[in-house]
Amino acid sequence: MAWGSNPKGDYLAFELGGHSFRLDIVKPTQDDIFRLFPNHRDTDAKLQAEWRRRWRATVLLLKAKLEFADGETSTIDQELMPYLLLRDGTTLGQAVLGDKIPLMLTAGQK
Repeated sequence: MAWGSNPKGDYLAFELGGHSFRLDIVKPTQDDIFRLFPNHRDTDAKLQAEWRRRWRATVLLLKAKLEFADGETSTIDQELMPYLLLRDGTTLGQAVLGDKIPLMLTAGQK
């Protein structure tokens, strides 16, 4: 398990079940704070509070997914698939959202 920083924020990385995973934590910007808290008084304090909140939420999400995967109704692969680290350093979720991996959805198409 490791954590680190990049220009956009921080990340949690780990290996589990023979796969590597990464959860990115995007650092809030001043624009985020103005949008989320239009009547705030101390931008720096709100930035720090939002940054801590995003870290806490990510850790809680990971704990919940691991707990759920430990049960009988799900697996680690199902729970953590979007965070699967690809060879180019992106996650599977980023690749799908960035159109690097096309979705093969055909429902409703003729």
